[in-house]
This record gives sequence, C-alpha cells and structure tokens, in this order.
Amino acid sequence: MLKALRFHLNQLAWLALVTLVLGQFGRLHWGLELLSHFMPIQALVMLVGAAVQPRNASSLLFALCGLGALAWSLTPLPTEPLATDAPTRRFLAFNLKLDNADATADARWLAEQRADLIFVSEATPAWSEQLAALRPFEACARYSDSPFGLALFSRLPLKRCQVLELTGPAAGYPYLRAELEDGTVVFGLHPPPPLGTQLALARDESLRQLAERIAAEGPEVVVLGDLNVTAYSPRLRDFLDNAGLRLTSPRIRPTWWPGMLGLDHILVRGERPVRAVGTLPWRGSDHRAVWLDQ
Repeated sequence: MLKALRFHLNQLAWLALVTLVLGQFGRLHWGLELLSHFMPIQALVMLVGAAVQPRNASSLLFALCGLGALAWSLTPLPTEPLATDAPTRRFLAFNLKLDNADATADARWLAEQRADLIFVSEATPAWSEQLAALRPFEACARYSDSPFGLALFSRLPLKRCQVLELTGPAAGYPYLRAELEDGTVVFGLHPPPPLGTQLALARDESLRQLAERIAAEGPEVVVLGDLNVTAYSPRLRDFLDNAGLRLTSPRIRPTWWPGMLGLDHILVRGERPVRAVGTLPWRGSDHRAVWLDQ
C-alpha cells in the first residue's frame, strides 16, 4: 500500500514538473500558458513527491524545483510601510461582477473605502445607479451591459480622463487613461479572459498595444485592474518588460476565487515609493479589491 502511494505521488510530482516547464512556453499557445498559472500547486506537489521518495536524483530534482518555484511565488516581497509624514494617496481596483447578488451592499462598501482613486470593471448601467454615492467623484466612465464597462472615480485633481479604444483583434475591449495634476498617468485595464483561441488572441494583442502606449508615457505611471493574467505567465512578464512596469505584490496572492488565481494587479513605474499594498476581503464579487498606497 505504501509502495503504491509513493509510486502515484512520484508520478504526480513528474506531472507537476512537466506542466510547470510547459507553462513557460505559453507564448506559443494559450493552452500552454494556462499551465503557468498554477505554479504554487505544482511546487507543493513536487515537494510532497520529494518528501516521500528515497534520497535519489529525482527526489533532489523535485525538492530543488519545488523550493525554487515556491520562493519565486513569494516575490516580490511585501512592501514595508514607510515611516514618513508625507501625504499618502491610495489607489484601489475592483471587478464589480456583472451579476453580483450583493451589488447594493458592495456599492455602499466601496463608497466607504478610504481610497483617493477607484477603478472598477464590469461596470454596467445598473451598476451606474448603484454607485450613485461615488458619482460626485466620477472622472470618466463607459457603462456597458457586458464585462467590459469601466469607470474611474477620483478625489485627486485630474487634468484629464478618457475611455480609449484599441485596434485590430483587440478592438472592442476599451481601457481608461487618466492624468493626475502632478503628472502621474493612470491606466485602468480589463482585457478579455483567454478562454479560447480568439479571446486569447484579443487578450494578448490588448496587452501588446497597451504596453506600447504605456511605454510612451512619462516617468510616473500606475496601471490597475483585472488583467486576466497571473504574474506567473510569460505574457505578463512580456507586458511588464515592454511597458517598463514592475509588480508590487507577491505572485502567490489570489484575487479570483474560482481558481484562486492572482488576476488583479496594481503595477507601477517611477521614483515615487510604494508604501503599502494589500487586498480587501471577498464580497459579492468573485474578485477581491486590490489597493496600493504611494
């Protein structure tokens, strides 16, 4: 019995290692990219496989790969709060969810948050009515009976705020660009989920075009929203490199509960320090709100 259990755990560990490696070839096909999102699970399976095996080459391989993957999952390390008297501004992003059964309570909760700038996705006309308490702070919005309505609310002075379009396969998936009075540019994003070949192509093209536009901005940029990609994906790594952005939260942090994946991000560029980052509790949406203090 014990021998059979060890055999099956060994096979699972090999499967975890193979899928981990295949996920890093996600640029070749969206199906391979899906394998990249589950690195913490792959790491734990490999560590279990290493623990139950005799000390041999395969157990050493599983241990090294599992520990390496787990360590990478915990980066970037959480930001230590800065001891300073300088004013702090909080950015918050939240996927409202089209059919949120607790929309009234969630809208009231959102208005009570101590955030200076709030970006929401899946913003429908019905949500527009629910968010009436935030209406005085609405900078720009496009409400839509689809998952791709967007809205931004700001207590910070703005120079401009626009909902803009992409082209080609990314057409129909808008994004939001705002500029604060101090010159910081804010992008609110919600590319489509890669659920099939066409949507994966649209998601990848959205990220490519957005990286080009963000790279052309000034030195201080904040990008936030449900990007429908985790920090394990080679697609997000390309986006970060091409846009000149950096992660602000550990890769392992889950923000979407059905798959416990970290799809929601706040990314930054510039010299302004990140003072703290975090997530808020699960509510009626299948996403958690994410926040960042600068």
